[in-house]
Amino acid sequence: MDPERFSALLGIDTGGRVFSAYIPSANLVVVEANRPDLLAHELAHYFQVVYWGMTENDSRDTLERQATAVEEHFRNEERMSDGRRDSSR
Repeated sequence: MDPERFSALLGIDTGGRVFSAYIPSANLVVVEANRPDLLAHELAHYFQVVYWGMTENDSRDTLERQATAVEEHFRNEERMSDGRRDSSR
């Protein structure tokens, strides 16, 4: 995605950077290629807004904590399913 369009959709100056985000006003999820863990994180934000009715007035810490937990769970499950999980865990 073009950095200028990304900044415009977010409504902030991103310094020419594009990063993973869910943009509710555009109903758009942006993630790096080959990062399903980040897709899980941003889809958690999608569910928070679309299905659970959360808004920008809700605690940012709570929203991020929930999305990060989904991301970490996804990452851990992926390691388990492809045999890369450390046996000491």
